[in-house]
Amino acid sequence: MAKYSFLLILYGTFSTVLFGLSLFTSASRAYDYFTLIHELTDSFHLTLLVNFVVFCFILWGLVSTKLLFGDLRIIETEHLVDQLPFYGLSLLFILFNDDNVLLSMFWGGTTILLKSYHIINQDRLEHLQLMTVNNLHNINSPSLIFRTFASSIFMFYLLVSIVVDVFMAKLLVFDVFQGVSSIGSLLYGIQFAVMATDSFAYLWKVGLNVYELMFYRCVPHPDASVRTPTQQSVPTDGAEHSGSGDEDLFDDDNDDDETEQVWENKPLYTQTLEILSSVIKSVFYLIFSYMLYVHSNLPPPISMIQGGIVSMLQVVQKTKRLAAFLSQAKSLDKQLEDATVEDLNAADYMCIICRDNMHSPEEYEARRHKPLIPRRRPKKLRCGHILHMGCLKDWLERSSVCPLCRKNVFAVEASTPPQPQGTAQVPQETNTPNHGMHPTRTFPSGMPIPTSEATNVSVHGTNGNQSTNNMFTGRVPSGWTAFPITRTGPDRFTIRVSPTQSGTLIIRENTGDAQLYTLGTN
Repeated sequence: MAKYSFLLILYGTFSTVLFGLSLFTSASRAYDYFTLIHELTDSFHLTLLVNFVVFCFILWGLVSTKLLFGDLRIIETEHLVDQLPFYGLSLLFILFNDDNVLLSMFWGGTTILLKSYHIINQDRLEHLQLMTVNNLHNINSPSLIFRTFASSIFMFYLLVSIVVDVFMAKLLVFDVFQGVSSIGSLLYGIQFAVMATDSFAYLWKVGLNVYELMFYRCVPHPDASVRTPTQQSVPTDGAEHSGSGDEDLFDDDNDDDETEQVWENKPLYTQTLEILSSVIKSVFYLIFSYMLYVHSNLPPPISMIQGGIVSMLQVVQKTKRLAAFLSQAKSLDKQLEDATVEDLNAADYMCIICRDNMHSPEEYEARRHKPLIPRRRPKKLRCGHILHMGCLKDWLERSSVCPLCRKNVFAVEASTPPQPQGTAQVPQETNTPNHGMHPTRTFPSGMPIPTSEATNVSVHGTNGNQSTNNMFTGRVPSGWTAFPITRTGPDRFTIRVSPTQSGTLIIRENTGDAQLYTLGTN
């Protein structure tokens, strides 16, 4: 952080000094205010002025962010670094389409600042929701949850950002039709309209989450001190087994798993809301592109075309994801099998998403004398990873692949196709007469490996496009060396004695046993 602060101070000092020199030079040549403005916006002086304006926006952004949000978390900084460069790059196309560079720089800097406020504020609201969920065991009233969100300064920021975005969009869009501003102002107005749509959609998401917390998640927990004897976790004789270590897993768990409630239809509403938001943004881009092309006889800018294409692609992708989620959720329990005790033991009884303990339904019922709720049932994916049924449903709202290995959850592995002829196959052992030849052992690496164990010898013969494997069985005596042999003709073989040297062998029939001659080395 100190390094970046030093670079910022150095950049600010350099920009301020250069702009001061430019201002002094322009003032010494100017006779009045209009001449001064002309000198400052001419040639190289304009570059120094634009650079100074950029520094002012950076400085104001850092100061205002510190005042509004305090110190940023690491994840908030990462989100800013990930999203702002691409967003600023898309705004550059608007800057190039406007002749008034200073005005376009002002609107561009304002747009980027408000976008950064939106990113940080949404991260803060997500953190508030996470902290509320983690603190549910201390909250016994739905009204307390409502007051927590209603009194949050970040909810106030979200409402203010919606009002500001709508006001800026209305101002810029209507100004261009009144002839006061430029086409660049219209394009910036579209950006504010898109940000207002995103903020409004996020407000509804927060409302849905608060509704779920108030009426589904915030329920009174049963008092463990007044449980009946049938509710005690008394292990039976059949469930007792030494050395398993499962007793600690059950003792550490809360005994109120059956009180866990979620809003099963919330993913349907949230994903539908995302689709509607993308549709509205697509309509914005299409309407303004039509008005520019038809009424102003101007081609739509690249930024507007890019935004419209991205919004329409989001509509298609989110619609497909919603349809896939609905079809998968209906048969989710049937498509995936429950994890066995052996599977849970291999996975250390830990869910890969929530990192909480998992239990076999049979063991849980035997130890707790009550059935395991469906959302806590361990499900085994086709890739072998195990997680809770409820965690899987929550994950499928975002993606249809495994959280760890990224394999498709519902993809069926294709069977291995038969290998075509001429490809390498695993040889099968056959009993073939050796015609008096001594057995030899071959290795793909070509390294000499002495052995005295029984071995298989593979000689690959070729006849046209056909490939045959002749297997010789025997014992390689101690002190012998095995080399790979390849048939190159009816009576010729190539023996590889090293990675760089090989020899040619030929077999000739005699009255006695077959003789092996070495013709030479390659």
